[in-house]
This record gives sequence, C-alpha cells and structure tokens, in this order.
Amino acid sequence: MVVIIKPAFSLTRERNVQRLIGTLLGIVIALCLLHFVTNTALLLGLASVFLLIYFTLNRIHHLLSVIALTPLVITLLYVYGNSGWGFVLERMYDTLIGCAIAFGATYLFPSWESIRVLFLCRELLKFNVQYLGKLEDALRGEPTNVTAYKLAWKRVYLGQANLSQSFQRMLIEPGNQAIISKYMYHFQMLNHILSANIASLFRSIAVGNQRVDPGQIKAVKDVLVQSLLYLDPSPNEGISDDSEERVKEILDDASEKHQDPFFLL
Repeated sequence: MVVIIKPAFSLTRERNVQRLIGTLLGIVIALCLLHFVTNTALLLGLASVFLLIYFTLNRIHHLLSVIALTPLVITLLYVYGNSGWGFVLERMYDTLIGCAIAFGATYLFPSWESIRVLFLCRELLKFNVQYLGKLEDALRGEPTNVTAYKLAWKRVYLGQANLSQSFQRMLIEPGNQAIISKYMYHFQMLNHILSANIASLFRSIAVGNQRVDPGQIKAVKDVLVQSLLYLDPSPNEGISDDSEERVKEILDDASEKHQDPFFLL
C-alpha cells in the first residue's frame, strides 16, 4: 500500500494496474523458471539479475521493476526451503488485498487533479507575466540580465509541462471532477503561442530588429493580469487598482450570464 498510494487519484490507479499486471506476469515467469531450472547456484544467479533489474528500473519503469521483483521473491523463498507452493498464492493474495485497499483509499481521501490544475493555470499565468516583464525591460533599453531571462523562460516552460501532465492525469479521473476539456486545450495552446512569440521578440531585439510597440506588450500583459485575477481574485503584488476594478466588472458580467470560468481565457 505504501508503494502504490500516490498523492493523486490517477497516479494511484496507474500504480495499481502496474502492480497487478507485474505481479501476475512475475508469478508466471517464476513458475516457468523453477520448473526448468533445478541448480541452486544458477537460481541464485538469476535472482541476482532480477534484483539488479528491480533497483535499476524502480524509479523509471514501475511495471518492469515489479515483473523482476516477483520472480526474485519467489525464487529466494523456494531456494531457502519453503515447501509446497503456498507462498506463491500468498504473494498473489497480498498483492490483490493491498491494491484493493490502496485503490479504496483514493475514494475515501481523494486528491483530485482537477483542483490542482486550476492552481497550475494561475502559476503559469504568473510566469508569463514575469516573462513579459523581462521583455518590457529589454524594450526600454535596460541591460538584459541573461540569467534572469533564462530563469523566466525556464519557469514558463516547466509551468507548461506541469500543467500538461496534470491535465492528462485529470482526464482519467471520474467525469464529475473534470473541467471541460476544450477550454483546457485552448488555454494550453494560447500559452504555447504566447511563449513562442515572446521568445521570438527577444531574438528580434537581440539582433537589433526592434519593431515592437511597447503599448501592445503592455496590453497583452494587462489581459494576462486580468485572467490571473479572474482565476484568483485575492490581492496580487504588482496589480494596479484600475485593473482590479475592470476585473470586478468582468466577473459581475460573467456571473449574470452564468458563463464558464474559462470563457475569459
């Protein structure tokens, strides 16, 4: 249960499936191995290989690591004097019971990805605002801090990756917990286009081909700030009072029309 339970419904479900499949396949491999190999030294050598595979793949491919772990356990129990094949059934029963308890716990104490994905949307918007801020500094002729620019770009890139992974996990959660997919796809698409355009503008400034109106950059930044405030109405540093008033008007209008929270994005 400790191995399987993860802080997300989809991850726990994935681990459950991998554990069950890996254990059953591992039992088949172990039974075939013990049927055809009778030399104890050779069995211990194969167990060492399974042990190496388990530790090598444990962090990167859970299914294959479980497939290697099960023959390892069964082979060692067999070599060290277990009579009969009851330990094979015990291994299977323990896995089934543990997986059932772990999967049931995800419903008793759920951690829905659909809640986390909204937080990741807010974080990505904040990173884009910071990224645009670096572009504004470059347009004003301020010396470019290469490290600060790279960190701003890295935050946007990681934010997009985290949001994409979280959204994919959210899609396999129970339907009543999922946000309408088309809005999320649209949101991610716009973020990719925005970050690509910002990067190209930085390149244009670097080669001296500056044809960017700072007013347009500020307008885009205001839209992001308004979207950020819409998702998180709490006070934010660097947000002007007039932007907050405008967002309140948008919120009131959306509430009257009963529109979806993602219509603005």
